Amino acid sequence: MLEGAVVENLTVSGLFAPGGKAEYVGGIAGKNSGTIRDCIFEGTVRASRCVGGLVGANTGSGILRACTVSGTVQGQHRVGGAAGENEGTIEQCVSRASVNPEAPASIEPEKLDLTLTAEEIIDITDVGGIAGNSAGAVRQCRNEGGVGYPRVGYNIGGIVGHQSGLTEGCISGGAVYGRKDVGGIIGQMDPDGGWNFTEGNLAALETKLDDLQESINTLLSDTGKENRQVSGKLNTVLEALSRTGNAAEALTDETSAWVNANIDTINDFLSRVSETLDNLAPVCRELDDFTSCLPDAFGALHDAFLTLGDALELAGGG
Repeated sequence: MLEGAVVENLTVSGLFAPGGKAEYVGGIAGKNSGTIRDCIFEGTVRASRCVGGLVGANTGSGILRACTVSGTVQGQHRVGGAAGENEGTIEQCVSRASVNPEAPASIEPEKLDLTLTAEEIIDITDVGGIAGNSAGAVRQCRNEGGVGYPRVGYNIGGIVGHQSGLTEGCISGGAVYGRKDVGGIIGQMDPDGGWNFTEGNLAALETKLDDLQESINTLLSDTGKENRQVSGKLNTVLEALSRTGNAAEALTDETSAWVNANIDTINDFLSRVSETLDNLAPVCRELDDFTSCLPDAFGALHDAFLTLGDALELAGGG
């Protein structure tokens, strides 16, 4: 919908599932730059990215007001009961839809633990009962549907999955599930800002990831066959570190313009680093009998956390 256009008192029902890697799919409009008010959608919307019960994306001039959604909304990135992506205004809307109630087909339910690969874990990001990702305003909205699937996905919220805008006067009564950064109202909230990844801080992060990988290799060698369970988990972490290091190396080769245009890829990379470091915690708890081997690993882990913090501070302050 173009800026200035108005759609009101419209009821739409049906199935919208274009298949493949479809993006910007909604029950009423793919992208909205106008005003949609007092409308109802009942049915199913299914796509890959920017998927919403009303609209796939609500642009800066877009307004969604006093609309209702029921049914199912399913996607991978930026998925919301009303809008997958919001840069405008959503107000007085109600969602009774189930948002991402199913796990991705690639994930076997019995594998929903630390045995999942990083790619499987991060397959779902920015999912909300009203908006998946919002840099705009969400006011006086209510979500009554369930959001997310247990232990799957990042940035999952009852109202907004990932917010850098404004959310006020909203209520969520549905169950919310995810793996990390999961909230009853907002999954992850951060200030609006640009990304300023430089070759220097990415290279530093690569170096610390390499140091951490070397320390875990040493620790693995020292534990030997004395604790096969710990050794197995350490090998899983090493595999994740290897994938994360490759991702950091790939990002170093890209330009700042590419990075700013591919923010979902950046978020996935940072989530991958975070997930790798989180996976070390249960391993370390099982290493009580090997305390003499831990200082180097913990030192490298500490340095990795510090470098990651510096990289994030530089990235978010551009």
